[in-house]
Amino acid sequence: MRGALYLAEPTGPRPYDARTLQLADPRIPWLLGGQLLVELLDYTAVDLDDPMA
Repeated sequence: MRGALYLAEPTGPRPYDARTLQLADPRIPWLLGGQLLVELLDYTAVDLDDPMA
């Protein structure tokens, strides 16, 4: 996920940096997401005109 990373401050969240984090990163709750980045690993082509596809 790409977005603005915030830091916890005594006065509240403070914008820190633009970052790309993996969804398993523990800082994800502090990321204001702007773009979800994904990688297509596999696909199946289908004929949309074929009702049995």
